[in-house]
Amino acid sequence: MPATRSRTEHWRRSLQQLHERGGSLEVSIARPGEDVPGPDASGVDLIFRCRVLGLSDEEILLQRPVTLGQPAPIAPGIELIGVIAIGQNRWMFRTKCLGPAQVDIDHHRMDAIRIVAPVKVERCQRRSFYRVPTAGLILPSVEARTLLDPSTAAAAESAVQARIEMLREGQLAGYVGETPSLVTPSCGPSFAAKLMNIGGGGAGLLIEHDEAERLERSRALWLMVDLGPHVPAPLGIVARAAHTHIDSQRRVYAGVAFDFGHHLAYRQFVTSTLCRYVQDVQRSQLQAQNELNSSA
Repeated sequence: MPATRSRTEHWRRSLQQLHERGGSLEVSIARPGEDVPGPDASGVDLIFRCRVLGLSDEEILLQRPVTLGQPAPIAPGIELIGVIAIGQNRWMFRTKCLGPAQVDIDHHRMDAIRIVAPVKVERCQRRSFYRVPTAGLILPSVEARTLLDPSTAAAAESAVQARIEMLREGQLAGYVGETPSLVTPSCGPSFAAKLMNIGGGGAGLLIEHDEAERLERSRALWLMVDLGPHVPAPLGIVARAAHTHIDSQRRVYAGVAFDFGHHLAYRQFVTSTLCRYVQDVQRSQLQAQNELNSSA
């Protein structure tokens, strides 16, 4: 049996192993529009890592998505894209949220969500590892810089917050991508990355080999994350690299922890911005579904 076919047919075993080892599934809210976004598609997909808490033939029980400790509510009926990621192997499937749940884990009550278990999955190719014939995800772009002086970040964060709030309120005529804020912290040269996923207190970044050298020079980073159009300007966040590893394509995966120790008030703004993004994408999906049903 060819290796690719064998891995695809054994996805159930891989999912069971994730559950047994306390591993996580990646989930993203399906954006309205074409199933597999083309090069001109607008918007990006925020992917959450959620611990697998239970499995059955009909349902998967997942830890509720959170961002910086704040729940990111997903309404029943919302369509999702799930990703089983083990090492460099990824399988994708379309599913939907069945609603909230609670489960006892190690004598602790944990909030969870129920999603429809897949009947089949599709294996992603390594060069387009979030894309299959029936679904695709677009990872948010990140402009990353080594942060030379963390004490200069607070003023930049305040400028980012003011700019996003003014754009939301219509106080700025337009957004110029080259000048996302009026203040920048003391940083080194920039390098490009992709936001792989987000968890309770940090995120995963994907960095191409030719950009990764700058990551090794400093563990402190200034990230400008593009979540447009739902967030009208890039979101600036200080992060510290916690761990890295390199795949067979020589890309670097970096796990980073967000750092708000220098500006505690900014944490709430980032949290509310990410939660608002989740709500806006769900609202767009429901609106598209209603328009489709009205025209049917």
